[in-house]
Amino acid sequence: MASPEKALVDFLYLGPAKSRLFAALPELNLPAGFSEKRVQSMITRIRDRKRRTYVQGRLEGQKKSLAFDHKSTDIVCKRGHRNVIIWRN
Repeated sequence: MASPEKALVDFLYLGPAKSRLFAALPELNLPAGFSEKRVQSMITRIRDRKRRTYVQGRLEGQKKSLAFDHKSTDIVCKRGHRNVIIWRN
């Protein structure tokens, strides 16, 4: 199972997919212990420079909408009236 950091990086990485399933992230609850440093480390390991820049830009764009909920251990993406759990502890 992926760590919360890996789940977030994967979501950001898959954003330009044709399905557009990973295009928007309106809400995100991060668990206690979530490490932005680990996220940055994972992003630096993306080999393709254009994709790495894209992922970094998406992360910066999402920071405003990130909700740090230390009571939750789920990373939840709200899509319309439903929640999609992309990581669960």
